[in-house]
Amino acid sequence: MNDKELGLDVFEMADDEEIKRIAADCPASPEEKERMFKLSQKIYNERTNESNEAHADEVSGVEQYKKPIWHKIVSAAAALALVAGLGTGGYFLARNKGADNHFASGEDSQVQEAAESNYPFGEIDRVRMISPAIAPAAIEFEPGQVSELTSWLDKLSWEEPENAEMPDGEYIMLYIYNNGDPYMLSVSLMDNSIRYYKSSNDEPKVYSGSEVISRFLNTIELEPDIYLYDIADISEDDTVSAVWKYVHMGSKDGFSVPDLYYKKADLAKQELRELGFEYKVVKIESTEVQPDYVVKTEPKAGTELRKGNTVTLYVSMGSEGENVTVDDYIGKMAEDASVMAGYKNFKVYTYEIPSNEPQGTVVEQYPKAGAKAVSGENLTLFTSKGGFTAGEITYKFVVPHDTGFVNGSSTVEFVFEGNGNTSNEMIGILDPGTAIICNLKGEGSGIKAIAYISELNTNKRAELGHYIFDFDNGTYTIEEEDIEGAFEAIK
Repeated sequence: MNDKELGLDVFEMADDEEIKRIAADCPASPEEKERMFKLSQKIYNERTNESNEAHADEVSGVEQYKKPIWHKIVSAAAALALVAGLGTGGYFLARNKGADNHFASGEDSQVQEAAESNYPFGEIDRVRMISPAIAPAAIEFEPGQVSELTSWLDKLSWEEPENAEMPDGEYIMLYIYNNGDPYMLSVSLMDNSIRYYKSSNDEPKVYSGSEVISRFLNTIELEPDIYLYDIADISEDDTVSAVWKYVHMGSKDGFSVPDLYYKKADLAKQELRELGFEYKVVKIESTEVQPDYVVKTEPKAGTELRKGNTVTLYVSMGSEGENVTVDDYIGKMAEDASVMAGYKNFKVYTYEIPSNEPQGTVVEQYPKAGAKAVSGENLTLFTSKGGFTAGEITYKFVVPHDTGFVNGSSTVEFVFEGNGNTSNEMIGILDPGTAIICNLKGEGSGIKAIAYISELNTNKRAELGHYIFDFDNGTYTIEEEDIEGAFEAIK
């Protein structure tokens, strides 16, 4: 018998019961079985060594996934006789003829046929994988793993089978970043088929795939210290994109909520922004923490979150005696209102704006009447200058308390609709609770404009609002405005 004809790979496809059945039906004598067993074991070892040497540079870690078939054949040298055509072996060999066993030979038939890249979906620059073993956590591939995966995917033929159905069973999800235009490949562990999703809400494209891909993915080490936790949040509408909100920093500790207790609120906000978290501020009374310092966070420090999640900062307003209700100062004269506000320890700032009310009368205030405020905060009063000036508009806004300082040089820019003209006002450092006043000159009415604020040190720019200017009467109307949102955006 020529040893080249021994189809030993068929045993990898057989289970234990079938091996026993074949061995029992074999007509060979015990002596013949023993001789064939030794001969076949020698051949098997030689082939294994040859295969490993030939493909050591092709796929790392393949050896450990080769099935240890010899433990099945210890009592089944008769199965070797069936390979030579004895007993019932002709049936078994014919049944398994052409069965896929890609790593046993070191090559995949589809991979072998495709000499050049057929990969149709764009660049594979970064890969995140969710497998059944670690879901809903994920891992990010190292550059070498990305390159190896790319080489295998490049060699597939990417054929779309007719009447493809989604098999039951487990899948490995591969999320490809593709330079910010992400997509997902879903690899079936049942039939090795591959599904392409541009969005998790779309119908997938189905491809025949290859066992070589599944086996490569099974070589990826799943170490807990590199997991990206909670990455497959089922509340997300499209996980194909959402998966990349979670920034990989090399350690799961990089995704923990920091300990912000007794940290000044502005510094706490900055730290959360640098970690990629959103935040909101809730002011509470505290007898232990001084005003404008963090009392606690929700979730608590140490909780693992992904980029884009929101952390609530509970910021002290002081004890009950320091937490005050803002009075209504509108209609009062500026001097009287300032004295009243001083009783509650407010720092009062007054600004004149155009109004038909008597000069010196308070026409607007910030914070508004009835609001809760911390004793010692800034209070802004806008007073009437006794009329309007044609051809001149006074534009104003108040720097939000919860936003904190913007340190550096800032400008407000107005872009007028139609003629494209602009006007810029340098406003410098912004102090929470104080007003920004911009005096604009022009002519005409019904003139639409958009106001922007820019932080020159960070080169960030955000929209303050949309307005209609009436220079003829010295007034303007707010169409839409989001001062707090603009300040958050330029941080």
